Amino acid sequence: MIAQTAKEATPQQLLNAAGAALVKGDAEASAANLWQAVVEATAAAARKRGWRYDGEGSIREVILRLDGECADRRPTLPMLLTAEALRPPKGSLCYLSQDGLLAYAPEVTRLVIRLLETAGIDYRSEVADRMADAGKTPRSAQEYLAASEQAFAIGDRLEGASNLWQAVQAAASAAPKSAWPHDDDGRIREVILDLEADKGQQERMLQFSVAETFKYYVEGFVPLKRYQIARPRRSAVELTHYLLKQAGQETAQ
Repeated sequence: MIAQTAKEATPQQLLNAAGAALVKGDAEASAANLWQAVVEATAAAARKRGWRYDGEGSIREVILRLDGECADRRPTLPMLLTAEALRPPKGSLCYLSQDGLLAYAPEVTRLVIRLLETAGIDYRSEVADRMADAGKTPRSAQEYLAASEQAFAIGDRLEGASNLWQAVQAAASAAPKSAWPHDDDGRIREVILDLEADKGQQERMLQFSVAETFKYYVEGFVPLKRYQIARPRRSAVELTHYLLKQAGQETAQ
């Protein structure tokens, strides 16, 4: 069953659904959601420009016009060609294995984000705002970990980084000696220092400092290329599991 392909689904919801399907091994559903995200993002870009948009048949025309406007930027047409290969039901890549789709999904995700920017949507700001407002509808550390895995699977570094940082926050709030919500760095450090003193460990503060890179990346203070993700991701995941273990909520790694 293909989830979140309804017309009312936003591109972000469709990207989330694509990541969830890919992590589950459902490449067909992931491809369908990625393509629909392209469709909806292109429609938003065309509306912003006041251009005619008659459905999927207009996508190439919109992309070519956008590339013509920004000749000094990386063209989006090659990204679209990758996306079209995922287009159901006859896309040549629709029935790739999970590993195969992992290689193509990040390019399609980049296209969607570029189109959203053209539509006047600051994707980074939206992710940062959701991260800042997460306390209003908090989720468990396990849920944040799952959401980050889904986002990274399709190459959405911003969403992946945001959710992984929130996983650290949520795990810190569940740790022993927690008498407050740990929604700032200083309080999380206090929890880790307490636990390190109790357990005789020395490496957790270093893991925290490395994981904190994700927060600053989402907020736009530091750049983070694809090849630079592995270390902070590993540190954040390991620290989250450590904090959950101290709280008696250890999860399988």
